[in-house]
Amino acid sequence: MMKHLSRRWAIAPLYAALFAASTQVSAANNAIELNVAQPPLSNPAILVKDGRILITRGGTYRLTGQSDNGQIWVNTGDEKITLQLDNIQLSNAYGSALYIEEAGDVDVELAPNSNNRFEDHNHSAEKEGEAKQNAPIYSKADLKITGAPQATLTVVGRYKDGIVSKDDLDIRRANISIETVDDGLYGQDSVDIRDSKILIKAGDDGIKADNEEREDKGFVHIEGSDIQIFAKDEGIKGVRKVDIYSGNIRVEESYEGIESRNITIHG
Repeated sequence: MMKHLSRRWAIAPLYAALFAASTQVSAANNAIELNVAQPPLSNPAILVKDGRILITRGGTYRLTGQSDNGQIWVNTGDEKITLQLDNIQLSNAYGSALYIEEAGDVDVELAPNSNNRFEDHNHSAEKEGEAKQNAPIYSKADLKITGAPQATLTVVGRYKDGIVSKDDLDIRRANISIETVDDGLYGQDSVDIRDSKILIKAGDDGIKADNEEREDKGFVHIEGSDIQIFAKDEGIKGVRKVDIYSGNIRVEESYEGIESRNITIHG
C-alpha cells in the first residue's frame, strides 16, 4: 500500500545528546596510517598506482590528508576492515572517492573533532572490467558509518548518488551532509539510521532501499534522529517497509514525503 504524507512533519522530540562522550570512536593503537596526499609505499597491505590507493588486507586504517584526484579502493576478500576518517578530503574525477569492491564487515568511523569530505565528478569509472561507480562512497558490501563528538562527514555526488551500499547501510550517531544529483542515501537491502543528524539535498530520492527479492529486505528504519531532506521525488522510500521511531524529520520540495507498502510512525 502506498501512503502519502505531507511534505513537512515532526515526530516526537529528538533524544538529547546525540553525540555524547560515550560515542567516541574506539581507539586503535595499531591502526595503519594512510595519508592520501603521501600514501605509504612500503606497506604490503597497500598498493599505490596512478592515484589509486588499493587496500588489500583487513585491519584498521586511519585516513587523513587531502587529494583533489585520488581514490581509495578496498578489496580485502572476506576480511573485516575499519576505516577511521580523521580530516580526510578526497575527490575523484573518474569514479568513487571511496570504493569498497569486496570485504567482510566494513566499519567507517569518524574521528572526534574531524571534518571529512568525499566528492566525485560527473564521470563514472568506465574502464573495461570495472564496476560502474556512481557515488563518492560506494560499497558492494555491508557498510556501517559511526560518528563521534564534533565530527562531520560531507558527501558531494555530481555523477549520481551520495552514499551507496549494495547490501545493508547502517548509520549510527553521525553528522552527515549530502548533496547529490540523484539519490542521497541508498542501501539496496536496507537503510538503518539511529541517533544521527543528516541533511540531504537530492535530485531524486532522499533515502532509498529497494530490494524486492527478499521479504526481510527493502526497508528503511529511522530512530532518534534529526533528518532534513530536500528531494525532487520521494523523501524516504522503503519498498517493503518504513519504520520511524521518534526524532525530527522534515521533507521538503518532494513529490512524496514517504513511499512504501507499509509505513509505521511510532510516537
